[in-house]
Amino acid sequence: MRFWSKFFVLGFFLAIFLGCTEKEINPVNTSQFEAVYELSEMALLMEDMYETLKEERELDNNANMAYPVRFNAIHTAEMTEDFERNEEFSTWAKVFLSMTEKYYSAKNTENYNAMINACIACHQSSVGCFGPIGRIEKLLIQP
Repeated sequence: MRFWSKFFVLGFFLAIFLGCTEKEINPVNTSQFEAVYELSEMALLMEDMYETLKEERELDNNANMAYPVRFNAIHTAEMTEDFERNEEFSTWAKVFLSMTEKYYSAKNTENYNAMINACIACHQSSVGCFGPIGRIEKLLIQP
């Protein structure tokens, strides 16, 4: 019985010691992430799209920015591994580009949100990556 009580006391103090040590939590460093994970052409294009549309949102439809022709690369950019360019993806890409053209021809909140909703709908479909949906939703302009 003495052995078990010593073992228990030792375990108790060990648990307290380990539980009370301060653990440093390192925030994710995106440059470290990118050094390990090489982004595909499509991922880079979508990051560019996000930044461009974020800038448009911040300018509140008042910028004289022209339609970003580089967005058309959505039809040819190399896809991220585990994703494929199929008919459904091509359909969503066409919808997005159509909404983008509409927005740049008549800048207003309704057209901007339609463009963003096209992104969200694609990402919610079976061809999209669900991960960035929350980030994309933050681009919507609330009435």
